[in-house]
Amino acid sequence: MTRAMLESGLLRLSVLVTAIAITVVPVISKVQVAAGLGVAVIVGALATVGAYRRLEWRAGLPVLALLAVLFVWMALGLSWAADPDFSSDKLGRVLPIFLLGPLMVIFLRYAGRADGIWLARVLTVCIVAGIAWIMAGALLAAFGLSDGWSASVFPSGGGANAGLTTLAVVIWLLPMTTDPGRRPLGVAIVALAATVVLLTGRSDAALLAFAAGGVVFLAGFWGRRLGTVAMVVVVAVSTVGPVIVAPIAYDRLWESIGWMPNSWQHRVEIWDAAVDHAVARPIGGSGIDSFRMLQHDQPSRLNEEPRGRALHPHHALLQVWVETGLVGVALLTALLVWAVRYVLTWPQRHRAGAQAGIAAASVILALSYGAWQGWWLCLLFAVSGYAVGLAVGDRGNEQSMTPTGRAV
Repeated sequence: MTRAMLESGLLRLSVLVTAIAITVVPVISKVQVAAGLGVAVIVGALATVGAYRRLEWRAGLPVLALLAVLFVWMALGLSWAADPDFSSDKLGRVLPIFLLGPLMVIFLRYAGRADGIWLARVLTVCIVAGIAWIMAGALLAAFGLSDGWSASVFPSGGGANAGLTTLAVVIWLLPMTTDPGRRPLGVAIVALAATVVLLTGRSDAALLAFAAGGVVFLAGFWGRRLGTVAMVVVVAVSTVGPVIVAPIAYDRLWESIGWMPNSWQHRVEIWDAAVDHAVARPIGGSGIDSFRMLQHDQPSRLNEEPRGRALHPHHALLQVWVETGLVGVALLTALLVWAVRYVLTWPQRHRAGAQAGIAAASVILALSYGAWQGWWLCLLFAVSGYAVGLAVGDRGNEQSMTPTGRAV
């Protein structure tokens, strides 16, 4: 076996493990996503040891620099954290993701250049497998067969929410995997995914994310500028909206939101409490992952628990603001702006899917998971790597693969 054959085999294995980790694994156990992607990084590293000169490291330098500065800032924040020992432990667990995440993007980018067809086929098959897994659980539950071992293997309802929310983001990579002649396949899979989400979904975040991604995707194919505007609107509303609306709704308009489900009203309380804590320490924050330890003394309007009591604010911007201050917000905003600017240089077929994925992810980040949940961060890095890998795999468009428009 030649070195080229070994490298190709390892790259394919890394791509396969990555695809399984972000499509099928979340349906079974979201905790294992980070472990699966860790294996994929190791395999990808082995594959590219001999190809380090061909890797496009410069493409990842802005991300690495921003993440490095953010990590240093969070490390400095330990000196004024609410619980320095707890925040230090969390920071130690986030550090490997900050180091390995950008490497995953670089490996998948390289895999796309080396074998974009394999990248696309594996992703398509694994997305279909993830959809089938969720659908099997829903069917078993519908016929009263979801118990014992079947309930653990084929989860349904709330147990499948992680799979549905990740599907709402990952599914928008499919339009990037199909050329114009095979686009009906991608459209059919997206339609199937929408059906699964609508029939089995108990996650409002998944439903809203899928809807937002769909609107942005359709707008992107209607017109280049329209798609960009739609993405910006979704990102702005989902990230900034709760920061403005929650205090008003909680303090002045609580009676007018009585029609909302209990979970949504609880979100409003959490967001309002997060705004109060952010304003109290706006610049430096209170330490990474400290929200769960902050005191919320005001009684809950829901008569359940102290207002805003939760492990995290269920809103990435608010959590970053509370825990790392406006400096952390500025650094992550710069990262997002750089990523969006990069995507806007892509051809329309790639750009529309990427913009839809960004919109869907922003909705989930504004409603669901914590900003520092390892499995979710790993998944976002992997999806980003797939998007870049699929885009650069279209060799005819390599001239548009950098923010400056120059060939990498």
